This record gives sequence, C-alpha cells and structure tokens, in this order.
Amino acid sequence: MLRTADALATHGAEVYAYSFEWRAPRVGSSHQIELPFVFGTIELPEWVEFLGVDDDACRLAEEVMARWTAFAASGRPELTDLGPWPAYAPPSRLTRVLGTDDDVVEAPATAALVWKIGTPRATE
Repeated sequence: MLRTADALATHGAEVYAYSFEWRAPRVGSSHQIELPFVFGTIELPEWVEFLGVDDDACRLAEEVMARWTAFAASGRPELTDLGPWPAYAPPSRLTRVLGTDDDVVEAPATAALVWKIGTPRATE
C-alpha cells in the first residue's frame, strides 16, 4: 500500500491515507474492522460486543461515514467541522489516524515497514 500511495502521489495523484486503529476487545485493531464503521452497522447486535461499541465508537462511526461520503462526492475526505485531512505525499506521508484518538501523523509505522519490505521508494 505504501509503495502504491508513494507512486501515485509522486505522479501527481491526490492521495489520502488512513490508519484505522479502533481496538475491538477480542481482536484489537485488525484488517477490515473499519467496515461496520464505514457502513454504519456498528450497533447491529452481532457487532456490539465484538467491536466494544460505546460513545467513542458511535462518534467514530459518524466521522468515518461523513468523511467517506465527502470523499465519494468530491474526491476529498475533508470536512470543516471534523478538521483537515491533508493529502499524502512522500517523504512526510501524512496519514489520518482514526480511532479513539483522531489525529494526523507523519509516516506512521515507518520503522516496521522498513524492517518488513525495505526502504519504501516511489520508484518501486
């Protein structure tokens, strides 16, 4: 994903990156766990206990749905009342963290990615 995002951004595409960090009680923050948040289904009985739905989860679901809707409508996930979502571009690789804490961070998990895949470069 990082190499693809780097390549797209380097070639002029407007790219937005996120790290979804909601920690479900039994599985933590896992692949595709954001989907019930995206589709507004976190309060379905089968998700409530699994996701650990609380006020923070409901707030996060509202934000994710609003940002994804804005992105679908305009190509940008920015909303005035929810704060900026800067475009992703190397070398800063600004990424929005979505979870209990909502923030924009620079190059998250770079050390782990370098360890796994080598130094990420837009040319690869």
